[in-house]
Parts: sequence; structure tokens; C-alpha cells
Amino acid sequence: MMKKIQIFCTFLFVIMLAWNLQAQTCFYTINMRDSYGDGWGDLYLEIKQGGTPIGTFTFENGYSSTQTLPITHGLQYTIHWHQAAYASEASFEILDVLGNIVYSCSDAQNLGNGQIFSFYGNCSGCVPTTTNFVSVNQNSATISWNSTEASQYQIAIGTSEPDTLNPYLVQDTFYIFTGLMSETTYNVSLRAVCDISTNDYSEWTTFSFTTSQAPASMPFICDFENAVEAAQWELANGTETNQWRIGTAVNHTEDGQNALYISKDNGVTNSYDTTAVSSVYAY
Repeated sequence: MMKKIQIFCTFLFVIMLAWNLQAQTCFYTINMRDSYGDGWGDLYLEIKQGGTPIGTFTFENGYSSTQTLPITHGLQYTIHWHQAAYASEASFEILDVLGNIVYSCSDAQNLGNGQIFSFYGNCSGCVPTTTNFVSVNQNSATISWNSTEASQYQIAIGTSEPDTLNPYLVQDTFYIFTGLMSETTYNVSLRAVCDISTNDYSEWTTFSFTTSQAPASMPFICDFENAVEAAQWELANGTETNQWRIGTAVNHTEDGQNALYISKDNGVTNSYDTTAVSSVYAY
């Protein structure tokens, strides 16, 4: 009895695997054009997967032709161009299942001969999300995004690369990160979950933000002698002539060396150009 159950489970797994692979197959679109109207002749595109040709694409007559390219989700493909006479008349574009341009060429004369591009197949009809609001303070950030047809989203955060292996699962169009470090840049990745049972996700959308300074306690005194404390100051100078600098050109602290002052020569002196109008900030 146990052997029969094992055989049945194996058979069921094969069926489910075959169904999943079938669900991951789709068709890309290749739009080919010829400005003279007599087709491509000996010109043609060749698509390879894993080094093996899976199709050639050309047309004999007319100004244009649209053909389809079978794609398996997650596999890498390479696009090869075979050059011949009158290549300057040829142009083409390859579109994915959402109609996004995978590769476009307006003048094939410049392509040469051989591989011109590579891409990974994406058969997901899942639309990526776009961020529309980020509100940040010193210890938290509220991220919101445009809604899609997806009912769930995944969001990940990190100070270097976002931890996309352990994302947060969200059932709304916003998320609040708390417990963040002040004055720190965070990278965030966000994607839509179209069908978690079939691993159908959109592409990751990645962006970054920087948390603000922690407010100082009052009364606040700073003599700029402590390097760690001085480094926490933000000097918003832009490209102005007169700028805030922390340096040793002037000092009013007993036994001190450093100060915050305006300078026209990158802090070498504390002199400034009285004819220039400058808007700069130190905080």
C-alpha cells in the first residue's frame, strides 16, 4: 500500500511540475520593418537559448511583418543579427508579454554581425508597482505605492542591498518601517504578488531614502572640537560662492582649534565675497 501511495505521489508531482512549466511559457512579439518595402532578403534575426538556436526571423516582401517568439520564464536568451546587403533599410523591436520593449533597433546597419543582446524570459503578466510617496524622519519611513491588480505586495529593506530573500508581505499599498537609524541611507525593493501559489511576481522596483538627523537636546552647545559630533553637521552649500565650512581658519574656544564659519575659499580662510549673494545652511 505504501509503495502505491509513493508511486501516486510521484505521478502527481510530475503532473503538477508539467502544469507549472506550461504556465511559465508565453510568446514575445517581434515587429520587423523594411523602409524600402521589399522585405529583408538575406538579413535575419536568430534567437538562441543556452547556445541552441530556437528560431530565425525574417520576411521576404513588404514593409513590415509581425511574428511571435516562444519564451520560457526564467531562461536566458541571446539575440543574434545576421548582416547582409541593405541592412540600413531594416529595423525591428522585440516586445514582452506586457508590450514592453525588450530590445529595439532603428537602423540595423550599425549592428554588425553576431550576438547583439541577451535577456531573461519573463512570462509574468504581473505589473510592477511604482512608488508615489515616501515620508521619512530620523527613525521611521512611510512608503506608499500605486495599486495594481495584485492583492499582495512584497517589500524589502537594507542599508546595502535590500533583503529580498526575506521580504515583508503586505496586503495594502503602504508600509511603515520603524526602528531605523538616523542619518542612514536605506535601499528598498518592492514588487507585486500576482499569484503566490505559482510564484507569479512582478519585477522588483528599487529606490532609496535617507533618514534625517536626530533632534538635539536644548540648550545645545557645540565647539566643533569633537570630530564625531562635527561630522554630524549637514552643510548645504550647493555651488554658492560663500559656503559654510568646519575648519581651523578661526576659533573662539579656549584651547580649541576648530569652528564653523563662512568661507569663499573652501575653508582656507574665514573671508567671504561681499558682492555675491549666497543662500547656504548649516544644521
